[in-house]
Amino acid sequence: MIIVLATLAFVFATLLLNEYLWKKKVLKGEGSRKFMHILIGSYGAFWPFFMSWRQIQMIALLAVLFIVFMRTTGIFHSVYSVRRKSWGDLIGPATIGILALFEPTKLVF
Repeated sequence: MIIVLATLAFVFATLLLNEYLWKKKVLKGEGSRKFMHILIGSYGAFWPFFMSWRQIQMIALLAVLFIVFMRTTGIFHSVYSVRRKSWGDLIGPATIGILALFEPTKLVF
């Protein structure tokens, strides 16, 4: 359970860092979104090496729920500062959860 909490803390800290860099105008628009996609996506690719498939599924579900919350409340402007509608923020964690459900080999994941 500690590893799940540490993982969630890292993802949340990354969101906070992204928001800070966006407010300081270091990252803008697509750059801000890509920062999150690349960093969290790369981090998620290694989860099977130190977490169970169930833990990955739980994190993916929590991520989808949190993203729905972010979309409805409008917090974390840095992620939603682009002017086009995008579904990658929801599809990404949902896909990770589905992949963990089928229990692929760690290297394929």
